[in-house]
Amino acid sequence: MHLPAGRPRPTRAALLSVLAGLLTLGSLLVVAPTTAAEREAEDDLYLITLRGPGTAGSVSFLTGSLRAARMKVEQDVVLDSVDAPAPVYRWTTALNGFAVVLDDDQVATLESDPTVATIERNEVRPLAGSTADLAPLAAKRLDEDRPRTGGAGTVIGVIDTGLAPESPLFAQVRHQRRADSFEGACPDGQSWSSSECNGKLVGARWYVRGFGVDHLSATSSLSPRDTDGHGTQMASIAAGNAAVPVRVGGERLGVLGGLAPEAQLAVYKACWGAPDPDDDGCATADLVTAIDDATLDGVDVLNLSVGGPSRIDTVERALLGATEAGVVVVAAAGNGGSGSFSAHPSPWVTTVGGTTGDVRRGLVQLPRDLRTDADDDLTGAMLSRRSVGPARVVLGSDAAVDDTRVDDARVCAPGSLDAALVADAIVVCERGRVGRTDKSRTVAWADGAGMVLVNRRRGSVDLDVHSVPTIHLNVDRGARLVRWVQANPEARLTLRSQGLLRHPARLAGLTPSGDLRGGVLKPDLVAPATNVLGAVPESVDVDDWAFVSGTSAASAFTAGVAAAQSTTVRKAPWAHCP
Repeated sequence: MHLPAGRPRPTRAALLSVLAGLLTLGSLLVVAPTTAAEREAEDDLYLITLRGPGTAGSVSFLTGSLRAARMKVEQDVVLDSVDAPAPVYRWTTALNGFAVVLDDDQVATLESDPTVATIERNEVRPLAGSTADLAPLAAKRLDEDRPRTGGAGTVIGVIDTGLAPESPLFAQVRHQRRADSFEGACPDGQSWSSSECNGKLVGARWYVRGFGVDHLSATSSLSPRDTDGHGTQMASIAAGNAAVPVRVGGERLGVLGGLAPEAQLAVYKACWGAPDPDDDGCATADLVTAIDDATLDGVDVLNLSVGGPSRIDTVERALLGATEAGVVVVAAAGNGGSGSFSAHPSPWVTTVGGTTGDVRRGLVQLPRDLRTDADDDLTGAMLSRRSVGPARVVLGSDAAVDDTRVDDARVCAPGSLDAALVADAIVVCERGRVGRTDKSRTVAWADGAGMVLVNRRRGSVDLDVHSVPTIHLNVDRGARLVRWVQANPEARLTLRSQGLLRHPARLAGLTPSGDLRGGVLKPDLVAPATNVLGAVPESVDVDDWAFVSGTSAASAFTAGVAAAQSTTVRKAPWAHCP
């Protein structure tokens, strides 16, 4: 993978944008008709794009300013033609358009307006990463695979769930080289002060009017502050400071940094949590506005770890405008797996699929004097470098505290284990019902020495940041261990780390199949996407670290590489025209 350096030096994405610019706007910007089934609400938020580009490709400040003023007049004429209310958002940089609440009659009128290129209903897109069950057994080495330098003088824009700036990955470092061309903002907000922008973080904005304040989860902050964790992970993967120690449960696991550790960050929070996690995501109106502002601010690289449809829509057209301004645009291919089409199919976007990588393993060692010919050590996923034992082994179901259901103790639910039975022992916990790391935290609270997490059905075997040394076994090996412990209740076991085992990268099962749509093969490239470690807010994990899997991680990885390989060229002042 090679992402050529510099702005305005051509990158692959920039060269493709030139090709796209040779196409007639009419062939790209076609009206997306809405059907009766899509118009369930009498009034809804729509994204309206007018014909003609935004100011991103302007050749001078004066030209850009005049075009922006003319665009606003054109937008007002269209709005007045249907007696529309004031728009929720206006766009003049990456594209020419606005987001506005309309009824069915107004939409029908605008569909016949020759100055209107597209009409799309606002919708919510999913993030392309998860700390749940997407990952097979894989992880990158913490202390050797990340660079110590790279990205100085560049700004990576991250459109995601915001940022938790307390991590040392985002601390201002001495001699931070500032990107002269960036002109972003960092307003105050809930649990957020403008002073959070410290030289490493140079801009932070948020956008919620498309998603809707009434649809937010109770823990959301109306500010750039990240309460979900996904945005913080993506920022840390792309541009976290180099060689930051990773400590979990008192154990040092190595050091970690981003792929462009000297780059600066600009955060655009356009993705939110809802009361029902199935409703989490990023509204397209908010995404387009974030892209428009990031282009105006002057980011060098723009990362969008968000899924989407396999068609060119308003989000893709906004990304075209960013590319025309010289921004390297990187986006996730989505996690649909084989048989699905890639998100972000446009030729001006570097669309990233995912790979697996190296393996961290551990052994559950059975005592030799109690083995039969059929017994052998059981291999599973283990992040900790610290071995445990020989120590007593206890099934969670046999260690329930008084007045606690056995089913709760079986899965090591919080508060379910009796410390008198668990202290200094290795606890076998079944998967399910509560988070995997919550189980090891329960074992730690009961003074347990280690944990073996066993699958109850077919599923992934995951590396997690656990509170005690933990080995995660698949369903077959887990069942064998439970039977063995039941037959040998007084036995002592050892959990032994095998460390990192190198394996060639393979295409991750979550990556969409390569598809040729519109003459462009997608995804463009692949990068690590399974069990990638990053920083998270303390509200997500008390140890401030978590693994993420999905093409979101691959996209952030690639954005960091792009910044690290770039050289900064001072942008002309008209690049910031309103």
